[in-house]
Amino acid sequence: MNELFHFFSTFALIQTSFPASAPHAGLIAAGVTLIDLDHLPYWLRSRKQISQTLRRGLSVECRSVLHELGGIILFTLLAGVALMAGVGVALVSAVYFSVMLHLAVDFTTGSSRPFRPLSDREVRSPLAPTTLRQQVALQTVGTVLVAALFLSL
Repeated sequence: MNELFHFFSTFALIQTSFPASAPHAGLIAAGVTLIDLDHLPYWLRSRKQISQTLRRGLSVECRSVLHELGGIILFTLLAGVALMAGVGVALVSAVYFSVMLHLAVDFTTGSSRPFRPLSDREVRSPLAPTTLRQQVALQTVGTVLVAALFLSL
């Protein structure tokens, strides 16, 4: 999904579930955006075939281990260390849940290699669109809906 979808949906969920974390909107935006920096090496390597890459869409091949089970484990450990170091619960929750919700959306709307680097077996969510048209429709409708939800809060 796109960054707007990730931000609006994550902020709306955090606003309703963890209201004390809502003032950390900047960190929520960072949490949902920075995790996608692992796409940059792929985009830089494939910039000559950018039109083909855009037609295929972002897929499992552009993700690093941080976008898989390894990332979940790493971010969970970092959140635990931050809490033990005395960082506020609201602050840690805002960042941690924004990253986890981002990964959950990616897992449920696309493909994943959950046990990478131990296994390169790709798992595709049954909710994942199978064509570019479906992907564009899902992203457009989804983003508009979560933006409306975000604005209504």
